[in-house]
Amino acid sequence: MVIKGGKQYYGEAIGIALFDGRRYPILPGDVANASTYDYPVRLKVIEGLFDTPTPWDKNRAVPADIQKIIDAVKSLEDDGVRAVVTACGFFSVVQEILADAVHIPVFTSPLMMVPQIVRMIRSDRSVCIITASER
Repeated sequence: MVIKGGKQYYGEAIGIALFDGRRYPILPGDVANASTYDYPVRLKVIEGLFDTPTPWDKNRAVPADIQKIIDAVKSLEDDGVRAVVTACGFFSVVQEILADAVHIPVFTSPLMMVPQIVRMIRSDRSVCIITASER
């Protein structure tokens, strides 16, 4: 293992990007509770992001909500995490832009696994996705 200097702290391999505004109790088992994990994680609230990101047309300027997510993921990378996950599957609409913005792996949603799962099951079967939104 190679450890480089220049950071204020070490040992948090996974960064987790979270929505702002979660004021209800966050119990163990929730993605936003660090005790959920058997290893150190770095939680990062995306300040001012209270709703799912809007789909983005790459021919237009980056919307403010998506820029906030990019900045948070870059901040986690600068903090020294080795990969970033997000706390909501609806972040899947920004998977490509986040992956392109940093030099570490980004996993925005379990929905990224759907194409692989489809290939694992019989062709006359389908995958059911239950969601909290019609988006």
